[in-house]
Amino acid sequence: AEDHNKAIAAYRRFLNICRRLGDVKGEGLALNALGLSYMQRGSESDLREAVEFHLEHGEIADEGGRYIAHSNLGLAYASLDMDAEAVRHYQYALQYAVQLNNLEAESAALASLAVVSRRVGDLATAKACIERHIELAESLRDEEARTEALKELGRISLDEGALDEATTLYEQNLEANRVLGKQQSLNTAKCHFAVS
Repeated sequence: AEDHNKAIAAYRRFLNICRRLGDVKGEGLALNALGLSYMQRGSESDLREAVEFHLEHGEIADEGGRYIAHSNLGLAYASLDMDAEAVRHYQYALQYAVQLNNLEAESAALASLAVVSRRVGDLATAKACIERHIELAESLRDEEARTEALKELGRISLDEGALDEATTLYEQNLEANRVLGKQQSLNTAKCHFAVS
């Protein structure tokens, strides 16, 4: 906790210096760092403070910074169990990722949007997002992201009552974890497979 307090104090000093100098880019970096520092502390009041910093960051940032701000806002709101707000900000993050033509950012935004959409019961959106995320993960050769996405798609299928599809997806997730040599994920995959 003391390290976070020292970091926050340093970022606040940096923010004040940037504002005095009219350094908008530096101000954005400081606001983002402050938001992340408060998010790491994790209490509800800290998460609400983080939201304020990320909102400020989004107001002054370029497209790339707005992608980051909205992604962090989605994460903060999801941590506060404010899933409708999280969905809204992940949608903005996705829009900026597409505008930037950044496939990695698009893939990450889709994965986050899928998880939170599932939590609010919007299984159609969750499924569409995670399927696109899998396509991007495959084209980017990101096997870890693909493996996690298979598990999430299995959860969505289970929520839809599609047990055969969920079982197939959990089998694929199990095999992918085996190939990646991820023992903890392999154990989790076995549990998901057994439940399906």
